[in-house]
Amino acid sequence: MAAYAALVSLMNLMDQVQNHPLHSFSFDEKLIQSLLQNVSFLLDFIENYTSHGGSNKAEDLESQIIGAAHAAEDLIESQLVDQILAGSTVNQDRKSFKFLLDLQTSIKKKIMKAINTKPFDKSLKKIIQKMDSIKKKVVKVEDGSRFKDEQPKYSVPADSSRPLITRKTTMMGFDEYLIQLMDVLTGQQCSRQIISVVGMGGIGKTTLATNVYEHPLITEHFDFRAWATISQQYDVVQILKQILSSKEESSSTTTVDQLGDKLYKKLLCNRYLIVLDDMWSSQVWDEIKIFFPDNGSRSRVVITTRLSNLGCGFPFVIDLLDEDRSWKLFCQNAFGDDVDCPFELEKFGKKIARQCRGLPLSIVVIGGHLRKSSRTEDYWEFVADNMNSILTCAEDEQCLNILYLSYSHLPVYLKPCFLYMGMFPEDEVIDASTLVKLWVAEGFLKPNKEQSLEEIAEAHLKDLVERNLVSVHRWSRNGNIKSCNIHDLLRELCIRDANLVRAVMCKPGLLPFHFKLLKILKMGREEVVRLDVDCLKAKFEQVNLRYLSRELDWIMDINDFMPRDLWLPLSLPSSISKLWNLQTLNINGYQIKIIAPSEIWEMPQLRHIELELVCLPDPPMSRSRDDAVVLSNLQTLSKVENFKTSEEVCKRMPNIRKLVIRYNREAISSECFQHNIGYFNKLDSLDCLFKWRQDWRDFALSLSYPSSLRKLSLRNSGLLWGDLTTIGSLPNLQVLKLNDGYMVGEPKWTPDEGMFVRLKYLKIKYYELVEWNAQSSHFPVLESLVLVGLSKLSEIPSGIGEIPTLRYIYLKHCSMSAAISAVRIAEEQEEYGNEELRVEVEFGDQKENEMFREMMKEEGFTTSNLLLRS
Repeated sequence: MAAYAALVSLMNLMDQVQNHPLHSFSFDEKLIQSLLQNVSFLLDFIENYTSHGGSNKAEDLESQIIGAAHAAEDLIESQLVDQILAGSTVNQDRKSFKFLLDLQTSIKKKIMKAINTKPFDKSLKKIIQKMDSIKKKVVKVEDGSRFKDEQPKYSVPADSSRPLITRKTTMMGFDEYLIQLMDVLTGQQCSRQIISVVGMGGIGKTTLATNVYEHPLITEHFDFRAWATISQQYDVVQILKQILSSKEESSSTTTVDQLGDKLYKKLLCNRYLIVLDDMWSSQVWDEIKIFFPDNGSRSRVVITTRLSNLGCGFPFVIDLLDEDRSWKLFCQNAFGDDVDCPFELEKFGKKIARQCRGLPLSIVVIGGHLRKSSRTEDYWEFVADNMNSILTCAEDEQCLNILYLSYSHLPVYLKPCFLYMGMFPEDEVIDASTLVKLWVAEGFLKPNKEQSLEEIAEAHLKDLVERNLVSVHRWSRNGNIKSCNIHDLLRELCIRDANLVRAVMCKPGLLPFHFKLLKILKMGREEVVRLDVDCLKAKFEQVNLRYLSRELDWIMDINDFMPRDLWLPLSLPSSISKLWNLQTLNINGYQIKIIAPSEIWEMPQLRHIELELVCLPDPPMSRSRDDAVVLSNLQTLSKVENFKTSEEVCKRMPNIRKLVIRYNREAISSECFQHNIGYFNKLDSLDCLFKWRQDWRDFALSLSYPSSLRKLSLRNSGLLWGDLTTIGSLPNLQVLKLNDGYMVGEPKWTPDEGMFVRLKYLKIKYYELVEWNAQSSHFPVLESLVLVGLSKLSEIPSGIGEIPTLRYIYLKHCSMSAAISAVRIAEEQEEYGNEELRVEVEFGDQKENEMFREMMKEEGFTTSNLLLRS
């Protein structure tokens, strides 16, 4: 509900105005208190009032609340900006003339008074009067216009740390299609075959293609597999890069012909499977089909499309589900795999499933909604009756209206989060961390004392996933959501109702820089000829920004030489401190080092600093402990050069959760206080990069780690295998990455008992390791093992395969014997009935692949859980 978002945003703004630790804004206190009382009353009403009927009266009331809240927020923010800019010359002298601090405060008050506040007070009084009028209408709202759906009312959002139900994308009712499509893909036709999976939006085309694409039989059958999402607005270059995998592409390979030639050569000698998802025009196929050779190797191209007349290859048509399969799919999503529908709800449940007319997306979404709602006859009957009116709509609108029914029954705090998804381009893979920061910056999350705003946002995202309104694209190593996306039809719903959420109307990065109330500026890659403060100056004039993201691409002269160790300095202006409410600062660019001003320590609203590399100055001296500014909101700091973690620094950022540090040779000769890192008692993730080919062992041994640490990454640390005892004893460590380990000790690792008790993910990359002696008890809960560049490793210990939680082993550029030992572990586990362990192996060239296949034949391996990447 947009009224909820507008009121929460306004309330958050007033709280920041009244409690800002640095800025003292000049407002009439009585007017602010009167406004606050009105907002609190209306917010309480919105949170406890539920109208699903879509009456004109309710919509008009909500529209009036939105208009008044937005007008108040605009007015207050505009006045804030004027006051900050008017007092800026005084703030610039604060650091240099501390003895004049009291005098400056007096001067600042006079400047604020000089600003004519009468027009502001008059306008604010009008808004308050408008809200008073709305309050009277609210009191008169008839009880009969309400319907309490009896779903739980959450005074506190769900805990973001609770486990998320990670249901695999369901294929309920599609078993026959799955078998048929796999038969076509693995058939004996030698020539290249094009298969068009055709069906209406939401029928399950992508779900079917995904399940086939990831099936062990398919991964074994094809030498090369790739997936590309096309969408209505397509880019041939991006499609080709998706297929080739952008990780393999250099910046110089950017033309269609270059990429197409590379793809053609790659596919020519392989049996390949390419999935082109969501194709809207045969023109796309006409432009790229020349790059898919008919090599007589039984290669296949699968196209998913809504268009039956696309004319690309063999049509594979998906029909709507019948009543029986619709009911099974509905029950699976409304109750879970192991729970039957209660008898008293079955009549209404079957009616709801039947009214979805066999469209899987509608069934999945309405089932996900009912899964989170009250299981009462009254409420289920209400949902069933409301769906009756939907059936009178045209067929192309029916699905959207069923989806809208689920949206309309969302808790009010989830609605703005869901509608915000429409801001992203079609088929966009959305980084979950970025999404969370944007939600926080928009201001429509209601805070509570038990959780940070980020934890509240993460809980909301999990809730939307569990309701089947948002899909998980990728999971993180510790089981959290890494990235997500949204179905096209659900995105259409977001766009159709985007006017309900003010934030979605203002797409980041598209507004002019002179828009003084701009909250979010998220810009893509921008080319700059000169790397100086001028390329950022205009952005820092937007003093109302809460989220600033910028990617710089420095255009070098053809004669410029860029050594690997050279970082180009870019100084941030001291005026950055004018951004009174900045929460996220993200500036990236190849080999660009940001020089931060001391004023950055005077920005208490900062939550996330994410820079390619930053030189952070020592915090300025304060007259007393009480006078020091504490960055209590700061959670992310990345990537700091030679970070000096003095006791004063640790006190200034007590709640840091993610820290990335890059140490160079100067760190060895200077005092970095690395032993103080353990004082960050809320630190969750630590990433330390040490400059290559330095003797870092003694330095790395002096690092201390807080017991709260869950993720640790060390690169070029020089630590010996025997030095890992301290790391292994960390009680909460779940993810450990040991990268590029330059060491001179014995290449043998025998872990101690009782270590790594919670470790779920272990990555070892380019380490000198020949002999590894380990039992299942050394890594009792390990789930994923990733080994890269261990060319001398004799074998993976057989005891690793006995770990009951192990699900994934990946080897890249490792020894042939290590790869064989991984397959042997998979074979043994299959014999014991463990079908879930998956092994992936990747070598440098096709010759090694053939050699590996021959060795597997000699060993007699038959496992279906092996993927050999080409």
